[in-house]
Amino acid sequence: MQQSQLSALLFPHVHLKPQDIIDRYDRRKLQPEAMVTRFAPSPTGFLTIGGLYATFISERLAHQSGGVFYLRIEDTDKKREVEGSLERIIEALDYFGIRYDEGVTASGEEMGEYGPYRQSARAELYQVFIKDLVERDLAYPCFCDAAALQDIRNTQQSRNEMTGYYGKWAVHRGFTPEQVKEELSKGRPFVIRLKSPGSFDRIIRYTDLALYNPGDEREAWFGKMKRVAEQYGFAQDAKTYKKQPGCFKGHVGDVAMVLRLAMTHRTQTPDLYDIMQVMGEDRVRRRFSFFANEDGNE
Repeated sequence: MQQSQLSALLFPHVHLKPQDIIDRYDRRKLQPEAMVTRFAPSPTGFLTIGGLYATFISERLAHQSGGVFYLRIEDTDKKREVEGSLERIIEALDYFGIRYDEGVTASGEEMGEYGPYRQSARAELYQVFIKDLVERDLAYPCFCDAAALQDIRNTQQSRNEMTGYYGKWAVHRGFTPEQVKEELSKGRPFVIRLKSPGSFDRIIRYTDLALYNPGDEREAWFGKMKRVAEQYGFAQDAKTYKKQPGCFKGHVGDVAMVLRLAMTHRTQTPDLYDIMQVMGEDRVRRRFSFFANEDGNE
């Protein structure tokens, strides 16, 4: 009852349940091997080489597998938004021949049935799931402002402790509905934090299939890369790709692309694992299964 009171206090206008949102969108009618990928630029600047590189990969993986590539705009940072940036990004994609199937168009309209494709317009969707997490005691409101968070950080540094909002430093984690109501009555803004089920005694260990470490046996590692190449239709080396470019999605070569993909957010693996456990949905696990080893460990 206490968590229901808390979620109602924080989101009195939200009445839908997560299943209502899920039912709103039909499953895409795609083949099992088809990939759905996206490019999500922020209109705070212009298309960079790094963004273009990642977009080429996403677009190719989607279209070569018979899937869908869409454009979603991360427009929540209104303070840094640059006028004309979105239009320039779309022009750049067109210039480099990158075609997207759904998303925001140059005219500002949207195409596709799985929108909104602007992050700022998706608040309703997210709040339904966030309210559900609060109700299940998996998330909580934090009323710390920037100054309070900096004070916490300064104290942690002076004591030579790990910086961050956790454990005893998470001052609002255990607030009761009455305490939350008091803060809200003062007009205090808040953010929602994940109530991680983790602890300092629990260590998350995992084997990164793609990342090469100096202590690894070199031939065994290249063997793993060849299996990845075969499984996903990549050529095993550059020479093979040059001889039969039409038969492969690309080539692993020196495995630069695989390494880049594997190392993305590598330090955040424990966070992603906790989120996956909290959400408890198979579709979340599939996001991390691209480089699963023989035992299914990512």
